[in-house]
Amino acid sequence: MPMVSFGRVTELPCFIAHVRGMRTDGLRKPRQAGIDTWSATCEHRPMPPRFLSLIAAVVAAVAFSAPVTTLAATKKKDDATPAASPAASPAASKAKTDRPIPYHGKISAVDAAAKTFSIAGKEKTRVFKVTDTSVLTLTGKPATWKDIAVGQDVRGSYWKKADGSLETKSVKLGPLTAAEQAAKTAKAARAAKKKAEGEKAQ
Repeated sequence: MPMVSFGRVTELPCFIAHVRGMRTDGLRKPRQAGIDTWSATCEHRPMPPRFLSLIAAVVAAVAFSAPVTTLAATKKKDDATPAASPAASPAASKAKTDRPIPYHGKISAVDAAAKTFSIAGKEKTRVFKVTDTSVLTLTGKPATWKDIAVGQDVRGSYWKKADGSLETKSVKLGPLTAAEQAAKTAKAARAAKKKAEGEKAQ
């Protein structure tokens, strides 16, 4: 802020009077040796240009600092607000729900009317429904509903519907094919290798 020097004793009181909306009357300077008392008044006196410049500088400084202060406070508030966790998209949720679940076991019951077959477990029995979109194979070859029988080995994948029913995507009947057996052996070998590497690292 620029420095302002007051050339006369009366200018500072007059400046204060202008700022406060007051009138300074009968301001007197103390008596000095050899000089008669004199009086100075600032009644109806216009504000000096240097004071106008001072007021303009103060107003400009306040006007400039206010937006900066507001911006800084807003930025601080935004930084303090934790980012909201993004909600899972419907597409991602649907993809997770539609992912087929593998199953395997031995057929314990068949319901031709409902087109379902059951696999008995230690705790409960699961019932799988066969639909027109289910892919059925017997020892690697295309099969039909009539090929499903009690006692057969079965494996495949299914979807769990909203009502809790299990709808099959694939139904593979009979023993493992050569390709399935090779894939199973390779998977077991990879698991064994991974386990050995883990024990070695320890």
